[in-house]
Formats: sequence, structure tokens, C-alpha cells
Amino acid sequence: MESCCLPIELCEAVMDALLDYYEPLGRSSGLLESKRTWESQQALCACSLTCRAWRVRAQYLLWTLPHILDSRHLAQFTSAIHKLPEISITGLVLGDQRAYAIKSFDPSTASSLFMHSFHHLQHLLCYGFLFYRGPPLRMLRMRLPFFASITVLQLLDCTFQSARAMLDVVWACPSLATLAISRSTIKSKRSSAAGLLPMSAAVEHLRACRKLTSLYVDAFSLLAIWDRALSVGLRGGGRVFGCAVTTLIFKTDNITGAWNAGVQLCRVTQFLHSLDPTVLDSILWDSFPALRSVTVVSHVDPVFQKSSNRVLSLLHVIALSRPIPGVLKTIILEGKHDLENNSCCKDAVGTSEEVVGSEKRLRELLVGLAELVIRLDECKQPAAHKCAAYIWSVLPWMHDIPFFRTYRIDLSDLSDLSVSGW
Repeated sequence: MESCCLPIELCEAVMDALLDYYEPLGRSSGLLESKRTWESQQALCACSLTCRAWRVRAQYLLWTLPHILDSRHLAQFTSAIHKLPEISITGLVLGDQRAYAIKSFDPSTASSLFMHSFHHLQHLLCYGFLFYRGPPLRMLRMRLPFFASITVLQLLDCTFQSARAMLDVVWACPSLATLAISRSTIKSKRSSAAGLLPMSAAVEHLRACRKLTSLYVDAFSLLAIWDRALSVGLRGGGRVFGCAVTTLIFKTDNITGAWNAGVQLCRVTQFLHSLDPTVLDSILWDSFPALRSVTVVSHVDPVFQKSSNRVLSLLHVIALSRPIPGVLKTIILEGKHDLENNSCCKDAVGTSEEVVGSEKRLRELLVGLAELVIRLDECKQPAAHKCAAYIWSVLPWMHDIPFFRTYRIDLSDLSDLSVSGW
């Protein structure tokens, strides 16, 4: 269609609404949502077939955040960018995140793409990318212009040859401010504790991660990367991400989603091990000296939490790991409520102010803390009051913290979907 029978005002309103939906996907401070990027691509393709006015605006948005599903699309995209005089690409998605998709992306064909320069590229999302097949590591270490302007890098369900190979991808982005690693793993032999020292030295030598302030990482990926090292008590794993990180979001995925995705039994066992707070300790200990905010999200069914062997609570692990007391200002703990014995509260805050492995009490280790938030999903009355009473009994000094809040979310009551305070 070359024209549209709808009033021009309505056409403009539709495109403006689509623009409002689309632009937040590529905002400089947030992460791309792979599902929304694919849905928006489909909507924009439909709009481009409606009329000439919509086609121009839709094509502009399509070139702002392209979504390349497989090697065939990559070849077409690479051919097209050499013919266009100027491209305003701000975000790029590589890989197909749809559940029924066949992983047909050959990373070895991405070398020509990485040799190209996109002056406005800020977001790069790699989904299901098999980096051990390509591109060559020596190419990633060449400081290519492709990576020069990237500020947000997301590595989701990716596979690397080694931990150093993963870090080569991260370190290739000198302007990187936000990094997200989720459900990623290592193909070859796991890294050892002895291998951490040279990688920590390399990040300093290469002056990498100087601008990295926000880090999103899950326990599954950490355990996959540092498996052998964790067995001998690895600490300081976070040093490979530099010293500028101020915000850390640590997540443990739900086992249900992993099982539905066809995860093998050995990976399920690995998942259960990831529930141990020592995995969080491995990345926090003596790392991130500028850290001001820590968020731990553990939306795991309590039946699986009982399979883990916890020695320290999450709050105690965070407190013990801080090299300089007083810098950390915010701690947010999110989890599922245990309907039987409130063990979720013990896993979060412990049983007392005494911290195993330290001569100082909890309040001394967390001096300067300005905000502590504890959220428990699927927590109903009267269990909510019991949890609140337990937390106050263990942490009576939290009255001195300006913003100490405990929350519950009762998903069974549709009238109470918003977070309510106890």
C-alpha cells in the first residue's frame, strides 16, 4: 500500500506510541530485553508494509536496533551495511532467543561484522553465541573499532573456550559501563585458582573495565567458569572485572526454567551447588572496592534450597567481603518464602550478629549502610509477621538505618500485586 485510509493524526499517534515502546529498548542506562526486541522487530516489519509514511519511520527504527537471527541474516546484514552511506545503529542483537529456534548461527562468519565500525553502537546482546567457534581470539585482542563505543554488553546463554576467552570479549570494549552475564558456560577445562592471578594482572595491564560500573551476573555462570577453583576456595574472582564497579546484581535462576529448557542432570547438580553463598563470596571477596549497591535475587523453590549446604547467610557473606567498611550503602535481598519453617529468613540474615570468620559484629562490618531491603515472594499472613519479627530480633540495630524495609509479595491475591510493607 502506498497510502493509508486512516486519518493522518491517528497514523502519527500509532507511530509515536511505537516509538515510545521501542526507544527504551536501547536506552544507554538499561539492558536490552531479547523478547521485546524480537516482538518490536515484527511490529516494525508489519508497519513498514502499511504505507509510505510508516515505512520510512519503521525502517529507521529497524536500523536503530537490528536483530540478526542466524548466519543467513548476518550475511544479508553485512552486505547491506557496505552499501548504505550512513547507519544510525545504536543496538545490535546477535542470536535467536525463541524457544523453538534451532541454533544455526555460525560465529566464524561474524569476523567481517566485527571488522566494521559503527560509530553510534552502544548495546550489544549475544544470545546462544558459541564463541569457541569464532571469531579468532587474536581478533578480539586487536581493539577493533566495532567494540570501541559499546557501553552495554550482554552475554546470554553463550559458550566460551575458557574463562580468558570470555574476558577477551569483555575487555575488547574500552567504553563498557554495564555488563550482564547469564546462563553462560565454558567448553574446555575449568579455570583454576592459580589462573586467577594472571587474569587479574591482565585487566590492569590492558587498562580494561576502567568504566565498568554495573555488573549483572548469575551463580550458574560463575560456577561454570570457576568450578575447579571454587572447590579449593577461590576468592577474589571479581577482580577480573576491574575496580570501578559500583552496582552488583547477583542472581540465581529458578530450577524450573532450567529443567524445562532441557538442562542435563549434571547441570542441574551444578545449579544446586550454585545456591551455596560461597559462590557469591567467590566474586565479592576482596573485589570491587568502589561497590555501593548489592542486589541478590534468589527466586528458587525452597525444596531446592534445602539441598544446598549453607554455612553463612547472604548478609554475612556480603559483610565479610567488603575490603573497606563504610563504602557499601545499599543491600537488597530478594527470594521466595519458605512456608514451613521460615528458613528463607535465616538464609538471608543469619541467626545472630556474630559473623563466622570475623572478630567484628555485623553492625561493625556494615558501618555506613544506608539502605537494607528484604523482599520475599509468595509470603502470606500470618507467616509475614513471623518473618518480620524474626528479622527484627536478629537485627535490632537496623532501626538505626535510615531505609530499612522488609516487603512481601502475595502473588495469589490479584488485588495485592503491588509490593506491600509489613
